[in-house]
Amino acid sequence: MLRENLRVGTTYKIYGVKTGNTFVLFCDYHPGSECFRRQDGQLHFGREFIEFENGECVLDIEEA
Repeated sequence: MLRENLRVGTTYKIYGVKTGNTFVLFCDYHPGSECFRRQDGQLHFGREFIEFENGECVLDIEEA
């Protein structure tokens, strides 16, 4: 997923994982800030979801 497609208030999960954690984007995405909240309340930095695909930076998440 490209970061331009992220929407605040939307729930995401790791791409291709059927079960596991879900994360809500609670503020504008930035790789260096805490902007995802896990279902148990733990905060995560945006960079934790970055992957590189064909030299392009993408996010390894999808809508849950």
